[in-house]
Amino acid sequence: MLYGTAHTDEKVWRSDWISRCAPRERDVAEIILGGCRPQLHRTVSDQYRGRVFATMETLTWSMMMISMMGAGIASMHYSPRTIGTVAGLLSSTTAIFWGWANWTGRLPQPKALGIDVREVEVQADPVG
Repeated sequence: MLYGTAHTDEKVWRSDWISRCAPRERDVAEIILGGCRPQLHRTVSDQYRGRVFATMETLTWSMMMISMMGAGIASMHYSPRTIGTVAGLLSSTTAIFWGWANWTGRLPQPKALGIDVREVEVQADPVG
């Protein structure tokens, strides 16, 4: 919801202050979404973990490409401000649906079948 609101704020409001704050709102929303990965490590069993993460990335990139294609087609008929507003509102609908499903009890907490987050080793190749 925060991500969609930030995207809409940046496009709708012509204020310099809001236009400068909206990208930071989106950054905060992406950081929050990044916190979902440890939850997946706890709930997805080892035998399915690679498939789950690969599927998530594939769906994310596929939706991004479809969104860019839609924005490109829409740009022939609508202004960038209108396209950005619609994109922000559409991305907020996901949060509305998930919020409704959570509040009505349709999203039960899965059993922890995975591993503890402290057991995950992150290896990085430092540049320099």
